[in-house]
Amino acid sequence: MVLKAHVSFLLFTPTNHRRDNSVSRSMYALLRRGSACRKLALSLSSSRSSVPTAATLWHQPACFSTASPAARSASAAASIRRVGIVGAGPSGFYVAKYLLKELGPSATVEMIDCLPTPFGLVRTGVAPDHPEVKSVQNDFGKVAEDPRFRFFGNVRVGQDVGMAELRGFYDVVVLAYGASEDRTLGIPGEDTLEGVIGARTFVNWYNGHPEYAQDEKLTTMLRDILAQPGAQAAVLGQGNVALDCARVLAKQPADLASSDICEHALEVLRQSHLTTMSVIGRRGHGQAAFTIKELRELSRIAGATLVVPPEEVAQGLTPFTIAELAQSRPRKRLADLVESLPAPSAAAAAAPAAAGRTVALRFLLIPKALLPDPARPHRVGAIVLERARLQQEGGEGGRVVAVGTGEMIEMPCNLVLRSIGYKSQPLEGVPFDNRKAVVPNRQGRVFVDAPAAPGALAAAAAAVEVVPGMYCTGWVKRGPTGIINTNIYDARETVASIVEDAGHGKLPTPSSSSSSLLDVLAKVGRKKVEEVVTWEGYRKIDAYECEVGATRGKPREKVIDAQELVRIATK
Repeated sequence: MVLKAHVSFLLFTPTNHRRDNSVSRSMYALLRRGSACRKLALSLSSSRSSVPTAATLWHQPACFSTASPAARSASAAASIRRVGIVGAGPSGFYVAKYLLKELGPSATVEMIDCLPTPFGLVRTGVAPDHPEVKSVQNDFGKVAEDPRFRFFGNVRVGQDVGMAELRGFYDVVVLAYGASEDRTLGIPGEDTLEGVIGARTFVNWYNGHPEYAQDEKLTTMLRDILAQPGAQAAVLGQGNVALDCARVLAKQPADLASSDICEHALEVLRQSHLTTMSVIGRRGHGQAAFTIKELRELSRIAGATLVVPPEEVAQGLTPFTIAELAQSRPRKRLADLVESLPAPSAAAAAAPAAAGRTVALRFLLIPKALLPDPARPHRVGAIVLERARLQQEGGEGGRVVAVGTGEMIEMPCNLVLRSIGYKSQPLEGVPFDNRKAVVPNRQGRVFVDAPAAPGALAAAAAAVEVVPGMYCTGWVKRGPTGIINTNIYDARETVASIVEDAGHGKLPTPSSSSSSLLDVLAKVGRKKVEEVVTWEGYRKIDAYECEVGATRGKPREKVIDAQELVRIATK
């Protein structure tokens, strides 16, 4: 039985941080009230950016089902036999976790990943000195112990098996493959000079991602650059990843030796003569994206000093920035910490003979070009930056943006890490929004094209062509934002859509006669089934890495050779 109601909301576009939090709290209140209100809140939240600045009266028909969760799960369990999840990172595991709670004893949830190992960015993205964040793997391990769960590693979708084959085999396919490319600056020298790399590349390199850790050219380049006396580095971007990179470069190797950082990276860092790092942002400290936890860690590194030019802090304290900070206690605390940091001159005067490293937070600087090192013309030697000022886009209440002043400065640097965000890549056979670099979706349901109708109300009412049985979650769904736990909300929303569609008979009937994914791979003929890593195989890898790590005083020593990982898993 379904009861229909017509609900109206008066929604105002947030014009500052306080109002944004107020709207978020309202959304959260809706999320706690039942499935229909949950869908409405999420719909409003996802459409918020397109709501006009004037008040908009939102009319949303909502359905309130009287069916019990048990009845809904029973209906879903009856129609879903197999679910395939493309990607074995946090977003995929959370979908598996909540799906397994909904499905029956005969259903299977199967996870496919291009790497022989699971856990995605938890394994290859989280900083090695953040073991408390990596502990989420224990939760994912419990999911994998469910007898209805399957893991198929070392299988690349789009190469070893196509989306058409997966859709023909599974009742439901969930895309959870994340964001595998860096956003770029688009400035001269970025693509032509050695020593300019993405932060994602650097992070994957020291965390043991096989495609990067095995890159001898990359390792040699980083060793040569960092071993130069007086080497300097610039990190472009001021999110948590940027601070992770700066912290790993600034720490003494001995302080990382007991972490799970890979040995090849530790050896390069032991030879480093890096003296100065600059973490550069386009906007002011009031708009910085890093968290206070990350900044505190960076300020407490033994043998390193964190500084900030006071004039750049002062220039960022515009009236609208001060007003924003006054309305957000966490951001005000973060700004206060930045303002309390010593100036470069004061730090030098306090410890003139110090042999440690200096990390400088730099603000209101726009990268314009990268220049070659005169002594090594194939490598970067400096970055040209334009000083900026802050203004509100579109006038009062608009987004705070950096605008160039025309004043240029040149900063020496031997290594440039670009940390301005990630982006997802299209997968053959899957709709993709190239402008937003996400899979177009509503509540996790994949659709063919984004609605072209302008305005939030028109967009909400626009009919879209849904791809039956195809869903998405995580970064490929919402873009590369949030923390690991953000994937929980994404996963629950996507699972709710799957369960609802199953209960209404909207899932397609698989056409394949194959009995397992291994059978599908064998028929396709592009992947040897004996090279596929199962969960049992991964447990062998895990045991091996932990055993080797224990001999070195580390939680694990990651195997960085993909073929060796497969050999260990399948022996």
